[in-house]
Amino acid sequence: MSDQKYSDPVAQLLTLGEPVDLTWLEYETLGIHAEHIPELIRLVEDHALRWESPEDESAIYAPVHAWRALGLLKAVTAVPALMGLLQGLETDTEWDDWASEELPEVFGMLGPAIIPTLADYLVKPHKENFWGAVTALNGLVEIAELYPESRPECIQAISRLLDNYLENDAELNGLIISDLADLNASEAAPLVERAFASGNVDESIMGDWEEYQLAVGLLAERTTPKPRFEIPILSSEGQAAFGRSVRKEDKKTKNKRKQEKQSRKKNRKKKK
Repeated sequence: MSDQKYSDPVAQLLTLGEPVDLTWLEYETLGIHAEHIPELIRLVEDHALRWESPEDESAIYAPVHAWRALGLLKAVTAVPALMGLLQGLETDTEWDDWASEELPEVFGMLGPAIIPTLADYLVKPHKENFWGAVTALNGLVEIAELYPESRPECIQAISRLLDNYLENDAELNGLIISDLADLNASEAAPLVERAFASGNVDESIMGDWEEYQLAVGLLAERTTPKPRFEIPILSSEGQAAFGRSVRKEDKKTKNKRKQEKQSRKKNRKKKK
């Protein structure tokens, strides 16, 4: 259990417990404002609170509320602490699905100013930090979708990781290509084609080269039968759970998720 002390109103986050729906609390209604950013950062970095508290204690979710509040406050000064959470995703002992799922949205709220930080993170080899890379990639997609003027810079950063398609895991290449398709990145098509030609892409994630061309508007219809895929046996890096880019859910589930995502984006835009 953490021995750190938090002052009001930040201390209220220790009692909120697990978030139960997609709606993020308006933390300003608790009296949390920009002057509380340093304490919120300290709460995000409170390793003992997150991992050593009893599982039935509300306090273990306080860092989740803290990074949500930091996102809503557009606290770019929190980026080092948030990037530190990505390092935690690289281990098998402290898998944090809350961070994997929500940090991309927080990065999106922080906006284009943090693109260089995410891009620099993706430069390093990612054999041992698969989920850190996936989370950073999803963050770039969020930024590009919320700030369309940043789309070319985000696509460039994502493509730089795909440049290593021979060294990347096949699952990671599939996720990268899925993200590029989500951004309608027709300009990345030559690189994507080379990646598919290498044979080192998990095509069960978004499909084959023709599917990519269809997704970005370079092909009107398939010229070959659509391949059928069995659910793959994942590598050790991919066994926990895929990130939000994975396209294995049925169409109804995927459309519902997209609607929820768009609704939240509209709410965020009102805060700008």
